[in-house]
Amino acid sequence: VSGLVGISGTSVTAPSVTTTRPGDLVVGFFSLANAVSVTEPSGMTERAEEATPAATSKATIEAADYVMAATGDTGDKVASSSKSTTSIGQLIAVRAAG
Repeated sequence: VSGLVGISGTSVTAPSVTTTRPGDLVVGFFSLANAVSVTEPSGMTERAEEATPAATSKATIEAADYVMAATGDTGDKVASSSKSTTSIGQLIAVRAAG
């Protein structure tokens, strides 16, 4: 599990994690302190994107994943926001069955 807070900007970085088996699932969560549009990192598949409705406290979350073919470091994954805002990026490696 990894995580990184971004003070302000349009890039939301989730730091690298290390997988332990071929076929591990890598899940990324990208949270932003505003109602914005988010583009998943290259090579990842978007699974969900939700923004709070117009309210006092606005936020957006993006979830994306991919299967890592080999063991090792995933490298940082960077999602893009349509607007500069504070953000948090997190990667989680889920062990493959077997």
